[in-house]
Amino acid sequence: MKKHLLTVFLFFIFENLFALNLILEKRPYLFDFGSRSSVVKEYYNRITFDDVYSADKGAGWIKKPAYSFQRDDMLNTTVRDDLTIDGVTGKEIEFKIDIPSGEWYLTYWMEMGYEDKSTTKLKVNGNDKKINLFEFKPGAEGRNKLADVYRVVHTLIRTKENTLNINLRSEQDSIRILGATLIPVINEVEDEFVLLDKIIKESGKYKSKVNLYNLKMKLENLVGGNKLNSYINYWWQQVDGLFEAERLINMMGWEWERYNSASSLFDRLYQAVSLLDAQLENHDISKYPLTDRAQYLRAKLCYDLNLERGIEYAQKLAKQDFSRLYMKYPDDKYIRMFNGELVDVPDYCDNLVYSENAPKWSKLQREAIWRLSSEIDYWVNERQAPNGEWGGKIGDDVELLRWWSPFLLTGNRTAIKGWKNVADAAWNDPKIYKGYSRRPLDVEHASEFISDSTPELIFIDEDSVYFKRLLYTADYFENLWTIVNSKGDRFLRSAWYSSTEVDERPPRNRDVDYNARAVKPLRYLAWYTRDPRYIRLLEEWSMSWVRASLRTDKGKPKGVLPSSIRGYDAAFNGDGHTWYESNMLWNYFDWKFGVGSKILDNILFTYTVTKNDSLLIPFDLQYQLIREYGSDLDKRELVEGSKVWSAKQLINNKFFWELAEKWKVIRNTDEYDDLLLKHGNNYTKYKISKDIKYIELGLEELLENIRYNTPLRTNLVLHTDRVRTPGANHLKAMLIGDGTPEGSSPYYAVTWTNTNPDFTAFVKEAAENSVTIDIFNHNTDVQNVTARFWQLKMGSYNISLTDNDNHILLSDELKINNIGTGMDLKIPSQVLVTLKLKTIE
Repeated sequence: MKKHLLTVFLFFIFENLFALNLILEKRPYLFDFGSRSSVVKEYYNRITFDDVYSADKGAGWIKKPAYSFQRDDMLNTTVRDDLTIDGVTGKEIEFKIDIPSGEWYLTYWMEMGYEDKSTTKLKVNGNDKKINLFEFKPGAEGRNKLADVYRVVHTLIRTKENTLNINLRSEQDSIRILGATLIPVINEVEDEFVLLDKIIKESGKYKSKVNLYNLKMKLENLVGGNKLNSYINYWWQQVDGLFEAERLINMMGWEWERYNSASSLFDRLYQAVSLLDAQLENHDISKYPLTDRAQYLRAKLCYDLNLERGIEYAQKLAKQDFSRLYMKYPDDKYIRMFNGELVDVPDYCDNLVYSENAPKWSKLQREAIWRLSSEIDYWVNERQAPNGEWGGKIGDDVELLRWWSPFLLTGNRTAIKGWKNVADAAWNDPKIYKGYSRRPLDVEHASEFISDSTPELIFIDEDSVYFKRLLYTADYFENLWTIVNSKGDRFLRSAWYSSTEVDERPPRNRDVDYNARAVKPLRYLAWYTRDPRYIRLLEEWSMSWVRASLRTDKGKPKGVLPSSIRGYDAAFNGDGHTWYESNMLWNYFDWKFGVGSKILDNILFTYTVTKNDSLLIPFDLQYQLIREYGSDLDKRELVEGSKVWSAKQLINNKFFWELAEKWKVIRNTDEYDDLLLKHGNNYTKYKISKDIKYIELGLEELLENIRYNTPLRTNLVLHTDRVRTPGANHLKAMLIGDGTPEGSSPYYAVTWTNTNPDFTAFVKEAAENSVTIDIFNHNTDVQNVTARFWQLKMGSYNISLTDNDNHILLSDELKINNIGTGMDLKIPSQVLVTLKLKTIE
């Protein structure tokens, strides 16, 4: 009731404002645009769409809006208030107010509308006023609804007459203005506010400890007793805007903040950068006391937005803001990192002591294990919430696990704990229903929740909980996601689906490379159980893609996979004109992005459980294509879709070559070793050449990435799916015998339990009938570890553990009765030992 009376009172003030002879007074004018029935922000005056200017009123529309609106969908959220929840709209609007001549700060709030790049033009007293506003990147699927973001413009204007005309016109979208203020520029601080002024200046410093919320509330309380004081009104507005931007950024991607705010992570980040526009654009910031704090917030936010979404405008602003901050804080380690410097943050890994008996590869690997283990410690012990989240939104949090498997599969207890926690968070998230996305989304995003978090857990946890979570995928794949067409081919019906429905609207209605990510749980089920049903389903799908690879429709080279297939008639890219461009909204569905490597992985894995030689045909044909057309590419004409062009895409795609080592072991051939030595990864090159330099080079490349700028991978991270650790696959290959990229299929030769960061291992050979592993324990105590073998055929094996002088430390026999059979080992301290298993003929 009190709020209603206040609203009526404020409305009475506005209606009589100029009649009370307050005209031409240098004081704040605060306007909340909307309807006569909407709630008005405290201390603001109501302006409706039909409040036309007259000399008696002294303020009103010259070109009035078409109508007022209210964002009912944003009511009761934490991202809009009484000022920003409603407004007025029109293609062109002009507001006139009679005020004294001089310098004024004009601030206005307007909705982003349908425009990622604003086309709104501002004129002040008939003169163009250039306005810089953040340029967002349009979404791949376009914008079909109003953005939930509003923009804020804060600019200095000068008027030589006792009147002001403000004109806003949009070249495309309508203007949706929410409110505006005019506050005269005050150059002197009254004595009673000197201390407050010092605190305001302190609050704007880089790394300031001043709590913006408390300062904002202090200013808001002062406004109540100083409604006409320009200094208090101005700084209340400025601090409030900076506080709101910082608040939204600090909400990060926690799922509870999505619920509390009724706003997505990116809408909150977009809102924050729009608020920071008001702090840093369209006015002189050289003496603006909030600049440094605002500039760091925007620089970091723009760095993250570009990292996640590739927004060029954000990249430009981040570089600009960090460069300016570097000029003022050249010794600050964070600012140096963001400016591209490699900063070595001192830690205990710098002082690791090594036994002179340790080979170079083991020393390098130990350092890598210790450094990455410490990063995992941060994520689990400091960053992870009790419900398992890491604050990057759960669909991205699970992607952090993509470089953790070397630690999960060597028994790192912290990694296992953190992995299980985030897997449980994904499983229990409202966006998931029975093992997959609750609503149809593109497979690249929808599949991550479960495929990135759950399959690997069945190998380190005897609990059946995680195994049962994978079972849903088999049923969805067989009965919902796929069809068997009239030719007998099984394809997925779409790249957009959920756990209950499939979206077959063109161009979504096609099978694509990324669908292999959604099918990852089925591959793990097939490997772990060897259930004929799971194997049959994989073989039907794989063979359908193999048959497609052998066709040459639309000029596709034989053996190469098309970018997409419409399942019902097996047409490459549906009605599209090429075999390589999907035109499916996202460019990562195009062939050149992944060259079909995910489907190829599915095909290769299916061979390991079927021994169907037909599945290997596409690999041979693609290596032949590279050999025939892959030389002298700089001198050849590269026509898109041609054999030469296709060969170049294959050569330049790391995903394709990361699968090559596993293909070589499975094929047991040296036919294409020249290609693999030239283009393969370091582990592959070692397997061919036996030259240890490739193993050491791979570890040195990994260490070069993780010795520096650790905060950019830990406490400074916002988007958890952008924590990249190039070289982690090399570490995985050495420890597990599988160098394929994360998110692919299970090809593990060995996994370990009870190891610590002083345990190092190098899987030198791994086949169906033998394994050779070098091991060095840097600890001063004997390590009791367990090795489990996953690729050895059923049967009996001779085991030997010998030291570097061929002293036999262990000689025994092991019977492999099922995959994953384990054996306990005592690894001596600081002695290089070799473990060998060889089948007994």
